[in-house]
Amino acid sequence: SEEIQGEVAVAGGNMVSFAGGVLTLHSLHSLARVSTAHPFAPMAGAASIACASIISCNIGEQMGTSALHSIRSAFGVKAPDGPRTHKHDADNVHLLPISDSNVYYGLLGITSWLAVGGTLKMVLPSDLRFPGAYSRFAGSLPATLEYIQGTAKQRLQLLGQKYGCHTCGYRKALTFIGDHMPPVSVVLKSRKEFLRNMLNLVVTQRFYPQCEPCSNRQGLAVLRNRATYVTHKCGGLKLLKCGALLSAAQSVESSQIGRSFRNGLDSGATFIGEIGARSNAVRSGARKWFRAREDCIRRALSSSELPHTTKALLHPEYRDMRRKQSAVS
Repeated sequence: SEEIQGEVAVAGGNMVSFAGGVLTLHSLHSLARVSTAHPFAPMAGAASIACASIISCNIGEQMGTSALHSIRSAFGVKAPDGPRTHKHDADNVHLLPISDSNVYYGLLGITSWLAVGGTLKMVLPSDLRFPGAYSRFAGSLPATLEYIQGTAKQRLQLLGQKYGCHTCGYRKALTFIGDHMPPVSVVLKSRKEFLRNMLNLVVTQRFYPQCEPCSNRQGLAVLRNRATYVTHKCGGLKLLKCGALLSAAQSVESSQIGRSFRNGLDSGATFIGEIGARSNAVRSGARKWFRAREDCIRRALSSSELPHTTKALLHPEYRDMRRKQSAVS
């Protein structure tokens, strides 16, 4: 039906726009020399995913509907109005009060990216001198200064097929090489440092699976100790999965379930607000009552007509009331 075609077109627009946004920012990070080895790599990755999500949520629908209309026009099919989505619904109620803001879209993108198995550093270029964008502790093995051998080498092949080359993410290599991280030259140099030896600080190495092309490039980069960046596909299919998940989240947001959930959130927020307002009113009334009673006792204590025995009884009450008033405040 036309409605299903429209939804598919919107999902396709979100997928393409999200993937295009991430890959464009990936190239810009490479030009700006921001890689997975950068101290703020997780923040840069999160910012890239959030920006791509904002782009996808704002222009993905227009891209999808435009492409659908173009295809229909090419086949001589009359193009109806665009699909009914949450952006053009006049009577639509959003799931959250900040649904229209870019903050919401950014957080939704980061959550969706993590949900499909992506990591924050996966959208950044890799530096050949350090663990790459696809490096995972679970995808590595304990290492020594020697080359990997025996059963450890077989296990590394399985890790390479599962997680891919830790630098570029390629999974279909015939043989994965056990890449020392940190490199052997770095470890040998660290062992000659006086302060490190005095404090008995040992550099721990691990084997990461690496494809042959990346391994060949790494040797020269480590020898010169020069930053060499490797761009990659940023997760490949994960980009499309995340774009589809963004589209699905927007569709659920504008559905009847989303509206019911939104109404429930609004009712809960209103109830909590009313409780807070009543609590503030009770507290304010208590303060006024204590002040009035305090003034009355103070005038009675300063009166010359009041017997001394009555004043002696009022003194403890006055102290107790001051203590209760401070507790209320």
